[in-house]
Amino acid sequence: MELMPIFSVKNLRNFLTEMEKKGEELQDEKYDNFQNQKKQMHLLVTGIEDCNSKIQQNLEEIEKQEQENQRKAKKYVELSELEIKNLEDLKRVGIVLGSEGFGVSQEILDIADNIL
Repeated sequence: MELMPIFSVKNLRNFLTEMEKKGEELQDEKYDNFQNQKKQMHLLVTGIEDCNSKIQQNLEEIEKQEQENQRKAKKYVELSELEIKNLEDLKRVGIVLGSEGFGVSQEILDIADNIL
């Protein structure tokens, strides 16, 4: 009894050709998946870099604002000290003028005292 070959050479060649096509399709699919993942990673990295850049810009802006606020606060303190000094000088002038017989209102001296 002779065994009949299940696959003829022609059938084996066709099978191998089909297998190669499927392998190429799988490779193409894997390559496409890889390319898609690569694009997604690139977008993710680009997004992170953009966020980092914006954070850095915001930090620089905050630092500038803090410096400006410190400058304004320092100026405000200087002006306040100058105002106090002017009021103290005004009070001294009023006292001197009053002692010299010039009519300086006690009300002006009281206002200066209250402010100081």
